[in-house]
Amino acid sequence: MTKYSDIVNYFRAFAEKYLAHTPTHKTFYMKGLDEFLNSLTVDGNYPCMLFHKYDFRIGDNSYDSLTKDRVVAFSVIGHVSDIDDYEAQTEVMDECEEIINYIVNDMRADARDQRNDVVPFTKMDSVQATVLENYADGNFGYYVTIDISSVHKTVNPVI
Repeated sequence: MTKYSDIVNYFRAFAEKYLAHTPTHKTFYMKGLDEFLNSLTVDGNYPCMLFHKYDFRIGDNSYDSLTKDRVVAFSVIGHVSDIDDYEAQTEVMDECEEIINYIVNDMRADARDQRNDVVPFTKMDSVQATVLENYADGNFGYYVTIDISSVHKTVNPVI
C-alpha cells in the first residue's frame, strides 16, 4: 500500500532528476502554497519544487481491494530579480512549464509500467496547472494538481 512517504520520495526524485536537488544544493521543499503566497523565501536555489501535503479518499470498487484516491499538488517556482523585467518572467515561466512537462511525461510512463506501485493509476487528464505570481519576492511558476490512485488489498497483515 502506498504511503505518504512514498509519494514524497517519488516527487523528491523529480527534483533530483530535473532540478539537481541534493542535500547541499536544495531545490525540493515541503512548504505549502500559503507560505509561497505570503512571501516565501527559500535558502536554496531556483528553480525549485514545493511539494504540498495532500488529502485522500478511500474508495471501494466492490472487488477484493480498496482504492486510495489522492489529489496531489506541487509547485515549480522560478525567480526573477527585477519584477519589471517581463522577458525574464517569460523565461522563468517557460522553464517551469518545461520542467512540469518532463515530470508529467515521466509520471505517464510510470503509470503504464506495471512494476511501478507508487502511481499505478495516475489520471493524466486530471493534470491542472495554475499560474503563481509573487511579485513581492519575484517568484513565478505554476501550482499543479494531479489525481493519483493506488489499490491495496483489504486483508490486514498479521502482526
